[in-house]
Amino acid sequence: MAIWPAVRVVGQIKSTVNGQFISQNQDNGQVYLDFKKTEDYDALIEKRAESLDSTQLDRYYYTESRSSITPDYSSGLASAP
Repeated sequence: MAIWPAVRVVGQIKSTVNGQFISQNQDNGQVYLDFKKTEDYDALIEKRAESLDSTQLDRYYYTESRSSITPDYSSGLASAP
């Protein structure tokens, strides 16, 4: 019965680190931390951008740009990250 919480925890870790440092032995199913495994996130972003048409790309860019410059009034001071 203790295996299911472990599977859930491993799934949460994989989700949190986007699978970057998690590998699985195909022979026995063992999951382990693999610090030699790294992803080229710039290449992944570029690949994703290539799959979008210009309207979608513009919309995503506008949305992210707007969210990064939205003032934070919760501290009493307007600031941009």
